[in-house]
Amino acid sequence: MKKIIFVLLAFVIYSTPVFAKKIFKSKNGYSITLPKSHDVIEKTVTKLFKGKDTTQTLDQNMLEESIKLSKKYGTWITDRAENPLFYNMTVTVVDALFNIGDFNKDWCPEFEAYYDQMIVNKKINFYVCKKQNLKINNIDTEVLKLKYDNPRPGILTYQYSFETKNVHMNFAGSCKKNKCNALDQNLKDIVSSFSWN
Repeated sequence: MKKIIFVLLAFVIYSTPVFAKKIFKSKNGYSITLPKSHDVIEKTVTKLFKGKDTTQTLDQNMLEESIKLSKKYGTWITDRAENPLFYNMTVTVVDALFNIGDFNKDWCPEFEAYYDQMIVNKKINFYVCKKQNLKINNIDTEVLKLKYDNPRPGILTYQYSFETKNVHMNFAGSCKKNKCNALDQNLKDIVSSFSWN
């Protein structure tokens, strides 16, 4: 009887799907932990953004400038359980342009104007623009959190940025307005897992 119980228990344990989190190591030199069921693609920043049809939504000159400022590789993260058109995340690395510790609320209208200019054919509104602390690799770190309209109707973008080693790490994600809590938490979890290789 004990053998039967052991065999049944072993079968249940081994037949239960295990969704282990994956550690992703970027060619840019950092690692992040992906949430369960998430996949990542890493490409050169040029291929990552040029592979999408951006001509109708982004100012091409500003996009080119952003690509020039970015480190070589960018990542695209999707959840197999969600539609990647509405739920996705990107990670980009750019040279540090300002000190997040010096952040002032007066900067928010400038950020909003920049994004509004970059995204053509739609007025971009900001809903969150603030500095907050997150534990990144168990160290309290100042992070800039932004929440704003996405070029697509009914979609929002969340963005977390922080400085490390003279670069800005930018983690952004898009989601349907009624499904953003999970994306926001996943972004925070990914940011919190960040470390240099």
